[in-house]
Amino acid sequence: MARLSAWWISLAALWLALDDTVALPELITGAVAAALGAIAAEVVHSQNLVRVRVRRRWFTHAWRPLVRLFPDTARVLAVLLRQLVLRRPPRGEFRAVPFRYGYESGAYDTTRRALAKGAGSFAPNAYVVGVDAERELLLVHQLDPRGGALEADPLEHG
Repeated sequence: MARLSAWWISLAALWLALDDTVALPELITGAVAAALGAIAAEVVHSQNLVRVRVRRRWFTHAWRPLVRLFPDTARVLAVLLRQLVLRRPPRGEFRAVPFRYGYESGAYDTTRRALAKGAGSFAPNAYVVGVDAERELLLVHQLDPRGGALEADPLEHG
């Protein structure tokens, strides 16, 4: 019950932050949406399909995606302006960055891969497509390909 309540409170707070309205119909809708989300999270958790295990050292570079947010937004806007004004198509490209895959069923490795995908896709210039287990590579698409490997794996989990 405590986990369900925590999910509901978190999701209701997210609703309030995104909706930015305290009108009664919106509050009721947010409460119902948060309840549905909390129930769905509990159903998924009860099936034990994915175990999450976190190590504290994984978050030593957690600030990097946040710092990259504004420069990457400027780079994406520059690409957009070049396309609109100069009619130059974007020259995005895929990058393969070394990334140790780990054990497929290990909870720590699954969590590490999920964090790497989320952090690598946080800023608008890059999107982590996936992890190639056979070649142990992180496949990333960058709209403006001037960034390096650190931009593709900002938490340095590879």
